[in-house]
Amino acid sequence: MTTEASLEVYLMGSAPDHTSAQAAAADLRADLQSAPQLRARERHESVTGKKGAAVDLVVTLGASGSVGTLVKIVQLWLNRDRRRSLTVSVRNGDKETTISVDGDAISANALTEALNSAVRLDVGSETE
Repeated sequence: MTTEASLEVYLMGSAPDHTSAQAAAADLRADLQSAPQLRARERHESVTGKKGAAVDLVVTLGASGSVGTLVKIVQLWLNRDRRRSLTVSVRNGDKETTISVDGDAISANALTEALNSAVRLDVGSETE
């Protein structure tokens, strides 16, 4: 089964279009794209009443180890700057699960379980 997760990047104290917030998003995008188990891309959506488009990072989950890889990348990315936070939205059919994480004491097990539940993967297949 293949499911897409949409990731929204936040940097406390910075607007989304600020260079520091954009640099944080670019940093995460590069990390995601370096992982062969993940297919990461940008999705541009027009926002009513605003110039330009909103940009989300989209990761395809479903390959063996993909959730575990995503969790490790998110942990490392968040630990680089405590002002960083992330919202992960997983749509599976007509159900959407939203998970918010920030840089303060992220639980890898809790995030792994939440993502596995959202994509309906066997939790045992994600352990190493």
